[in-house]
Amino acid sequence: RVGSGTGPSPQDGTSARGPSTAWFPWLLAAAGALAIFFQLGQADFTSANEGQRGAPPIEMLQTGDSWGPTINREVYIKKPPLLYWAIAAVYTVTGVINETTARLPTALSGLLLLLCVYFHVRRAVGEMEARWAAVVLLAMPLFLLRSQVSDLDMPLALACFLATVTMWSAMESAGPRRWALATVAG
Repeated sequence: RVGSGTGPSPQDGTSARGPSTAWFPWLLAAAGALAIFFQLGQADFTSANEGQRGAPPIEMLQTGDSWGPTINREVYIKKPPLLYWAIAAVYTVTGVINETTARLPTALSGLLLLLCVYFHVRRAVGEMEARWAAVVLLAMPLFLLRSQVSDLDMPLALACFLATVTMWSAMESAGPRRWALATVAG
């Protein structure tokens, strides 16, 4: 209890809400980056799908046409182009075209999803629950696997999570903010 003299004090690393939270997001980001980015480009593309994600950005850069993704100069519009644009941006910024740079946007999406889960659960429920949610997510083999391949799964999971959190925030809000958030969430 704050102000009663019997509650936690700042000197012992705790607060009225529980254990100190300052260090955990940094530790989580480091552990997540290590787990997701470790040997990110060591393996060749593991499936035809990965090749289909890495090839259109190369052609976009070669032709200068970033609006219509192509494979072997044939229009390839089976998937939304946002991932292709992100991969092309990484290719451009790094000047390198390989498995690591093709997987980087997906890996960053996985790391961002991990941190978003932590911060949302912390705000909604509490610090310890947020820590458990993040640790459990990071320990899931499929989460790590999908974060390490160039595919749409992780960016889509991040987008869906953010839309859901935005909608939930809208439902908890009152007044015009509620409707603005609901509109953004879709």
